[in-house]
Amino acid sequence: MSFRSRFLRMSIAWKLTFFFTVSSLVVAYGMFLVLGGMVTQRMMDLTANFTYAAAESFLPDRSVGYLDGLETVRGTGLEQVSNVIGRISTKSIRGLTLYYRNATGGEWKEVRFGKSGTVYREAVDGAMSGHLERTLGKRIYFPHPSRYFGQSDTFPIIIDLARPGDGVLIEVGLRIDRFGIMNIARENLADFLAFILASLVFTIVIGHLFAMSFSKPIQRLAKEARDFAAGTRETPFSIPSRDEIGSLAGTLNTMKTRLDARVSEVEEKIRAMEAMNGIDRAVLSSISRKRLMNKVVEIVSDFLNAKKVTVMLRNTEMTGFDIIASVTRNGPADERVFIEDAELNSTFFLRIQDFFETDRGEAERVFIDEKAGSPMPADATVINAPLFKGKDYLGSMIIVTGKRLSSDEKNSVRMLADQASVALRNVEEFEENESTSLGILVALTRAIDAKSRWTAGHSQRVAGFSVRIGIRLMMEEKELEELRISALLHDIGKIGVPEYILDKPGRLTTEEFEKIKRHPRMGVDIIEDIPSLARIQPAVLYHHERWDGSGYPEGIAGESIPLFSRIITVSDVYDAITSERPYRSGMDEATALAFMKENAGKIFDPRLARLFLETLEEA
Repeated sequence: MSFRSRFLRMSIAWKLTFFFTVSSLVVAYGMFLVLGGMVTQRMMDLTANFTYAAAESFLPDRSVGYLDGLETVRGTGLEQVSNVIGRISTKSIRGLTLYYRNATGGEWKEVRFGKSGTVYREAVDGAMSGHLERTLGKRIYFPHPSRYFGQSDTFPIIIDLARPGDGVLIEVGLRIDRFGIMNIARENLADFLAFILASLVFTIVIGHLFAMSFSKPIQRLAKEARDFAAGTRETPFSIPSRDEIGSLAGTLNTMKTRLDARVSEVEEKIRAMEAMNGIDRAVLSSISRKRLMNKVVEIVSDFLNAKKVTVMLRNTEMTGFDIIASVTRNGPADERVFIEDAELNSTFFLRIQDFFETDRGEAERVFIDEKAGSPMPADATVINAPLFKGKDYLGSMIIVTGKRLSSDEKNSVRMLADQASVALRNVEEFEENESTSLGILVALTRAIDAKSRWTAGHSQRVAGFSVRIGIRLMMEEKELEELRISALLHDIGKIGVPEYILDKPGRLTTEEFEKIKRHPRMGVDIIEDIPSLARIQPAVLYHHERWDGSGYPEGIAGESIPLFSRIITVSDVYDAITSERPYRSGMDEATALAFMKENAGKIFDPRLARLFLETLEEA
C-alpha cells in the first residue's frame, strides 16, 4: 500500500497530528533562519562598532600620504585595528582589507596584509570601485548579497570609516562566515540529537492532544451522521460547540428536519399509492360491488389506522342510504344495511357532497354515528369523503379517526375516495354488462327448456343441486356463482338440436344421437365470445363425460374431468331420471337413489355422488 493510500486511510486526528508536526518543524526551521540572520546582523553591527572605535583610537593619521607610505603594519595603528577586529571572533571574521582614496577624487587603492606584516597595495578594479562608492554614507554595505537557507556560507561586507573633514575616504572590507545547521549538528551531535528527539516527541504529543480536541466533535458528528444514515438515530445532532462544527451540526439538524419531512411526505404518497393499487387489485378480484367496497373500507382503515370506515351509497328510490360496507377496528362491523333520510340531521344533506372534517360535537349535529350501528368515540374526528360518478353523487365514505388529518393525509383520502368511485363505477358497469349478458343467456336457456314440457325448469333445478354440492365442498362465493352459471348454461347448446329429437318418444337412431352429442361443443361456441364466461367453458363442454371414460365428447375419465363438469353430471342425471320424459317415466325417489349409488364410480365421481346423496338426506 502506498504512502498516499495509508495517509488517506488515517483518522482525521492523526492527519492533524502529522500536519501539526510538519508545520512545527517548518516553523522551527524558519526560526533558525531568522535567528541566524539576526545573529549575523548582530555580528556585523558589533564588528562595525569595534572597527569604528579601533580606528578612532589607533588611526590618528588618516592622510593619503601616510597610507601610501606604509610598507608594513608592524607597530602601526592598522595592526592594532586588525588585532581588535580579530579578537571579536576568530572563526566568523577574516580577510581584513583596507580601501582608501583622496576625498576630493582619484582612484581607490587596496591594502592587504601578509602574514609577516608586509603590506600589499594595488589599484582597485572598476567593479569593486563601484561597491566602494556605494558604501559611502551607509556604514555597512553588502557587495554580493545572498539569501540564507541555513547552510554554511561566507559573504563580504564593507564598513565605511570616513569622517567629515578628513582628506581621505577609508573603508574596511571583511568576510563573515555563517555557520549552517549541519555545522552545529556536527559540532554538538549528542546535544543536537537529544534536542531534536525531545522536540519531535513534544511536538507529536502536543499536536495529537490538539488534534484530538479538534477532531473529537467531528468524529462524534460523523458517528451521529452514520447512525442517521443507517436509520438508527431519531434524535437531533447534539454538538454543544459554538464554532463552525456546532454550526455544521445545526445545519445538519435543519437538513435532517427537512429530509424527515420529505421522507414522511414520500412515505405518505407511497402508502397512498399502495392503497390505490390495493383498490385496483380489489376491482380485478371482486365480482360484486359489496365485496369490492368491503375490501376498500379495509384498505382505507389500515391506511389511516381509523376507528371505523363506512361506505354509504345513495338509494334514491327508497330515499335513504344503503350501508354497503363497514369495518370497525375494535368491534364488529355495522349490522344495519339501510339508513332512512329521516334518521339523519338535515345539516348532513347540506354538506354531504363536500369533503369535510369535523370533531365529534359537530359530527353529532351532522352525522349521528349511533344510527349506523356503533357509538362514536369521545375523541372522534369524522371525515366525509364523497363518491361521484362524473357530477352525480353516488354516496359517501364516512371515516372516524382519533386525530385530525394532516393536509397530506386529506389529499390521500381524496385520492382514495376518487379511486373508490372509479372502482365502484367499473364494478357497476361490469355487473350491468354481466347481468345483461347472463340474462340473455339464461333467457335463452329457459327458452330451450320451454321448447318442451318435459324439460321445463331443468336448468334451474340442476343449478340448485350443483350449488348445494359446492356448499358441501366449502367453495367460496365466487366459485359458487361460477358453478351456478355453469349449471344454468350447461344445455345451452341444445338450441341447435331439432325439437323432434328432444321430444322423440322412442329410441334415438345413431345419427340422431350424434346430433345430441354435439350440443356440449355447440354450447361452448355460443358462450366463447363472452370473456367473463371463459372459466365455465370446460364445465359446459365436459358435463356429459363419465367417471369411467364412457362419456362424450372426448371420452376422458376420472379427475381429468373438470370438477364443475363432474358436479353438473351428478345434478343433471338425477334431475333427468326423476323427471318425466316422452320415452320413459320418471323414477321414484328410492329407485333414483339406488341408481345414483349403483353408478357411483361408473357415471359419477363417487365422492361427489356421496355428497349429493347426503344433501338429499338433509333436505
